Amino acid sequence: MNSQSPLRQRLLYLHAAGMHPSSLVTAAIFVEPVEGGADIQLQPNPQMPFNSVHDAILDGWRIVQFPRPNTTSDDRNVGVIGYEFILEKMESFEGESS
Repeated sequence: MNSQSPLRQRLLYLHAAGMHPSSLVTAAIFVEPVEGGADIQLQPNPQMPFNSVHDAILDGWRIVQFPRPNTTSDDRNVGVIGYEFILEKMESFEGESS
């Protein structure tokens, strides 16, 4: 009998200082496959789960969406949060599903 939990999709939104996967991560939000798993927790000087998007790739995360390039070359259109990468990871995940 297999006692492992079924695979569930985890999402990770990483905001980086640039469009390249080696750019420094400036913000991160995990979305876990459980009830209430999409809560955004903002805190001063948060600890980033990865230094770069590339570090997340090395940990098994897959990029499902790259940042969309701006239609202009004006970096002010990026905003304060930076360039958004969306990543996913399929894992056995304990907890109540929604």
